[in-house]
Amino acid sequence: MRRAAIAACLLLAACSPSAPVTTPTGDELEILVESEGFQNGTAIPEVYTCDGRNISPALEWFGVPEDTIELALVVRDLDATGGVFIHWTVWGMDPGVTGVGIDSAPEGGVQGQTSAGSVGYTGPCPQPGDPQHEYVFTVTAMRGKVIAEEGAEPANVLQRIEDLKIAEGHLRGFYATEVS
Repeated sequence: MRRAAIAACLLLAACSPSAPVTTPTGDELEILVESEGFQNGTAIPEVYTCDGRNISPALEWFGVPEDTIELALVVRDLDATGGVFIHWTVWGMDPGVTGVGIDSAPEGGVQGQTSAGSVGYTGPCPQPGDPQHEYVFTVTAMRGKVIAEEGAEPANVLQRIEDLKIAEGHLRGFYATEVS
């Protein structure tokens, strides 16, 4: 029933205004990405940030194309000082994987470095006083495999993910660190 409702939402583009869904055009396919921790287009709870427990939220995704060879997950801060900041890169996931639990890596996934050089998830952490930042959790279905070792730098995997992309979906959230 849930998948039928999601499919209807995608087809009719009738989701709530706070969670806009873009209708794929031409050969583009879209994956629906959700979290039990926050809704698309809303604030990311502090528990998932450097001000809280700095743990990754649970995610689910639907609509992976049948011809997918591998999945990737990338989390970006679009408003970081100095340009986009990568908070998590994971690739090598089997196309049958439909999500990831809270504070865990996706099953079968290989984790790369963040823009800060750590491996694994690092939560939103804008500078105190910055306006809220936009964070995008992207799940990408690929027609091939990313060949990279655990801990690879983002530059070594992001272009490969883009080159192999056949479909993707986004979950957007916002966060600002409170000034004390």
